[in-house]
Amino acid sequence: MLMAAISFQDSLAYLIHNATEGELPDIDDEIPRVGPPPDLEGFKKEDETSEKYGISSAPSMVASNPLNQMWIQGVPPVFINLSAPSKSRVIDALACSIRSSLDNSRSIRKSSDATQEGDRRKRKYVTDTSSIPPEAEAKGKTATETAVQNNYEELSPRNLLNEASSLLQSYEENSPSLHNILSGHHLLVSALDVIFSINADDPGELDDSQIQNLITVLKAIIERPIMLFQGGPTYHIMNNCTIITAHFLNKLYSEGINFESAKALFEEVLDIYNGARMVLNSHRTKLPPQLRCVEIPRPNLTANSKNREPVFDFGKTPLGSCRTWQSRVLPESISPDVVKRVRVRAKSSSEDTKSSASSSTNEYERYRSELEREFDVDDKALLLVLSRIITPSTRK
Repeated sequence: MLMAAISFQDSLAYLIHNATEGELPDIDDEIPRVGPPPDLEGFKKEDETSEKYGISSAPSMVASNPLNQMWIQGVPPVFINLSAPSKSRVIDALACSIRSSLDNSRSIRKSSDATQEGDRRKRKYVTDTSSIPPEAEAKGKTATETAVQNNYEELSPRNLLNEASSLLQSYEENSPSLHNILSGHHLLVSALDVIFSINADDPGELDDSQIQNLITVLKAIIERPIMLFQGGPTYHIMNNCTIITAHFLNKLYSEGINFESAKALFEEVLDIYNGARMVLNSHRTKLPPQLRCVEIPRPNLTANSKNREPVFDFGKTPLGSCRTWQSRVLPESISPDVVKRVRVRAKSSSEDTKSSASSSTNEYERYRSELEREFDVDDKALLLVLSRIITPSTRK
């Protein structure tokens, strides 16, 4: 269970650092690397998963794998272990599906962006590249991309999500009383189902099932905002669902809401959107700049649909530092002028984030040096301070 939780939490780092290992901070001085397990009697370094996937699912082997020293990537080690608990396999499957989706989003970015990031895609923290397939190293692919391509039937995002849903269903059939405990798992499955199934070129084009899933997901976080704190990229996933809802409302409004049914649907979804917006933007203010996602835009209820004015103007939307899922906010269907304006804002926001992070680091260093000076005193000075504290009480 712990390894699956780490994998899911690592998917947040994967998202924040745009699936680029070169963006990760160097922490080798603070946290040493995990060495390979010793050769003990009865311990097997290879198991039934080694032949098919090329890795062992033993926790000690997963932790010491050179690819996993900064974040868990590649084949989901807990999910492929059929003897692992169902809940753990579900969490690891969701983590891998998120990583794979981020890899896909990154690969469809414009070539100019990919060229600028070429140097940062190097695996500067992987010293032992023996576990990396040569074709992946040559093409600059992530370990997750290579694993999914080599085992697409089992590890594609959609198949992993379907498998996670099936595991949850079978687990609940055996333990019906645990349905409420697994509500967070169901929330993630429903939200990712929407994200993986939308048309990236026109995210506002949703069918009835997708609309119902969005409404269910947004209502869940409105009723229980605490679910945003359940770890991993939960907040970012919910944020994306809300942005997709904004695209849907834009499309619905542009097509006209003259009929009673369309008007009722627009008003219902808009009310839910506003509730989710309040919850998510409130949660956003509690996070450091590096972890913030796209700010949820306020609706413009005076927009004129005849002039093709959108209810939500993404050109005025402050973006987060994560670029991999911003294709949800900037699909190809949005006009080039809006795309340009948002990217300028994104660049400015990114620079502000870096400046804020640098300022926080400098402040921390100043505070640490002050503490060191304060406590860097000899025994004689400490005895003098103690005598001043004790003296008043002895006089009494």
